[in-house]
Amino acid sequence: MLFADEPTSALNSSKADDVTDAIACDHEGGITIIMVTHDPAVVALADRVIYLQDGELIDELQNWLSANGF
Repeated sequence: MLFADEPTSALNSSKADDVTDAIACDHEGGITIIMVTHDPAVVALADRVIYLQDGELIDELQNWLSANGF
């Protein structure tokens, strides 16, 4: 299991791509990734997205990419 807190926040776009590629490889290898991010490009890669506000669950998306033909 990998925990990542804003893994791309302080990186230029090239390095951010390197990090997201590494995380994707880990996930494909069977590792569960739990990540906090505000980066919409990183959110788009997730199988499941949980939205929190003030410590409360306000929304959840699952398998958005596959459900939308990506």
